[in-house]
Amino acid sequence: MADTSPVYLVTSLRDFLDRLNAASPANPFVDVAAGERIVRELGRVLDVWDRLSPAQREQVTEAVDYVVTVDDEEHDLLSPIGLMDDEERVTALVAELEAVLDS
Repeated sequence: MADTSPVYLVTSLRDFLDRLNAASPANPFVDVAAGERIVRELGRVLDVWDRLSPAQREQVTEAVDYVVTVDDEEHDLLSPIGLMDDEERVTALVAELEAVLDS
C-alpha cells in the first residue's frame, strides 16, 4: 500500500466493501455484514488517526492492507470463513488501541 493517509485508507475500505457487495449475489460465502462490521470498526480507529503514534498508525495501515486484500489467509470471497481472519485482526487492533479510542 503506497499511500498511508487516512483518506486513502478510508477509500480503500469503501472499495473493499463495494467488492463484497458486488460479489455477494454470485457467491453465498460472502459475508457482507461481517465486512460492514470490519469497516465500521476500522472507521472508528481512523477517526482518531491524529491521536495515534507513528507505530500505531503503521499497525492501522497494516490492518487495513490485510483487510482490503481479499486473497489473504482465508480468501474473503471464496471461503465460508473468509472474513473471520480479518475480523480477528481488527478485534485485536481495536483492543490494543482501546485507550486511544476511549480518550
